[in-house]
Amino acid sequence: MEEEENEVLKALLSCVPLIVLGVLAPVAAYYSFLRPESEAADIWFQRSGALSVLFGVWAEYNLSKVNEHINLSGIVVSSQTELSQRYKFPYRVAQYLGVVLAISGTVIWGYGDLFV
Repeated sequence: MEEEENEVLKALLSCVPLIVLGVLAPVAAYYSFLRPESEAADIWFQRSGALSVLFGVWAEYNLSKVNEHINLSGIVVSSQTELSQRYKFPYRVAQYLGVVLAISGTVIWGYGDLFV
């Protein structure tokens, strides 16, 4: 059971930097951080949406590897239930943040030039 817990922790912890990078990409682009001189600010912000989608989907992919440990089905033992209960909330938070990041990144990617 310790192996499964380590797998869940690794997946959750690997999502943290991905979500942070996904949020920081549009914020940094909005303030023209690392913008090449030949790029317009609105296009630079719009391109950052692609990075947000990338990081959001990557976080979702990492979480999908441990889905069976959190969302139990079939015959389960008490240690599996305990693991599921312990990590269900952080898993759901990371899952929702990944989805929100992918959706907001898509909006920025498609219409970001209109926001800036």
